[in-house]
Amino acid sequence: MKRLTAWCRYSLSLFLIVVVTISCKNEVISFDDHNESYTVAFEFQEFDASVSPLQNIGKYTALSKLSSITNVPPQVVQDEYLYYWSFNTGSSIPDISIDKNAKFLYNDGEVPDDFSAQGWASNGFAGGYAMVLRGLQDLVVKVPLDRVQSLKSIGFDISSSATGPKDFEFLYTQDGETYHSISADNQFANVGSSSSSYPKNSFIFYVDTIALDYDRPLYVQLLMKAGDRGSAGNYNASMGVTRIDNFNLTGLSKTMTHSSIRRLHYAIFNRETNRLVEENNVDFSAEGWPGLSLQLPPGEYVSIFLSNESAADLYISDITDAQTYSVRNLFSNSKAKIFGVTHTFSVRQDIDVPLLLHRYYSMVKFEFTDNRDLTNVGRITIKPLHTPFVYVPFGDRSKDIGVDDEIVSFAVDFEAESKEFYFHQFMGDQGEPQEVVYLVTVRDKEERQLRDFTVNSRMRNNMQLVFRGELLSGIDQEAEFIVRLNEDWDGEIIEPF
Repeated sequence: MKRLTAWCRYSLSLFLIVVVTISCKNEVISFDDHNESYTVAFEFQEFDASVSPLQNIGKYTALSKLSSITNVPPQVVQDEYLYYWSFNTGSSIPDISIDKNAKFLYNDGEVPDDFSAQGWASNGFAGGYAMVLRGLQDLVVKVPLDRVQSLKSIGFDISSSATGPKDFEFLYTQDGETYHSISADNQFANVGSSSSSYPKNSFIFYVDTIALDYDRPLYVQLLMKAGDRGSAGNYNASMGVTRIDNFNLTGLSKTMTHSSIRRLHYAIFNRETNRLVEENNVDFSAEGWPGLSLQLPPGEYVSIFLSNESAADLYISDITDAQTYSVRNLFSNSKAKIFGVTHTFSVRQDIDVPLLLHRYYSMVKFEFTDNRDLTNVGRITIKPLHTPFVYVPFGDRSKDIGVDDEIVSFAVDFEAESKEFYFHQFMGDQGEPQEVVYLVTVRDKEERQLRDFTVNSRMRNNMQLVFRGELLSGIDQEAEFIVRLNEDWDGEIIEPF
């Protein structure tokens, strides 16, 4: 009996030990336990402009220092394309847009969905497609103006079938209801015939004398009319077909004097699972950075921080995990200053995390050395021919997304002393130099093409690339430009080609 009692006591003791042990294991802190969190305070330091020397790109000779990008003399303020639709993507997505909320509507609210017709080459864009509208009565284009400093002109190409409209009234409103006429009669110069239709008619309307409220959107309307028919067929308002292409607005964007967007984006992922933990964005002012404190559970994390100071939002993928995270800046957002950093950190307690952001873009500059008169040059467009830069910090960067169909257009005035201009090329954080190729198209003040040529080089982010040469000399010859690669933006390297 005593032996049985002792055995029972031993068994009970063993059971209690097991229970206590299990209880103790349940009290061990799990990195996935979101019931407990710590404060992580991110401290943003001065931007870092330094990079290590560029290697193995060619034979270079060091020249005298250039000033930092922040000391580049201000450019002569020129008109630019604020919005441009070539419709070459087969959609109403704009090629150039300072606001993503611009849109087309026709016949009391219908959305255009036919972009199958042959378009016309214009302003550096290929012929491609045009917007097709059957039975067009009216077309309304809504464009936000809150990022516009001043609006100068609205232009487009238009044509119609033999039974389509040959005239229109051009109007505008800012309340969406009461329209005011800009031009009452706009007869097509080329009406075509019953056997030959769709000849191009180009229109441009200067609106810089209209008092606009730039805090409100602008609606412009085309009210179609039969017009003088000439040798074309009889007007059929319900069946006639209208084609519109190269719809554009020019003027000055606020980004030319200041950036309308100053925004810090961040995303934090669990380092072990790659799952998204938190993502958001906060605006900052020109005077300083916001404090950023987050509550995070214990664990291992990988993060990315991006600052965007420009006229347009960044295109960031729908975020689900670290591997699929990607970011892109439209080439048309050509003065964007984008800095960023990726960082890995552990959370076991309240911590401060200092972060040093690096330039994720490079400056591309053209300097023209012509001795001849360049005052006849009115516009220069730049079109990238290289694969667009999509920054994928944690995943596969090898995915090919084709060629960028965007351009940057500069309305130039070479009567001024400066014969140069620049833009920013977003690249992300590139460990190795990447190829860049640009098609340069030169037009006179009547928009007639004088010349086009290509330039190319290799660079990575945080560099200054300078193409220096004569713009119009040997107009039938290949461009002969000197390529300068400026690292740190306070030193200069030259490569002749």
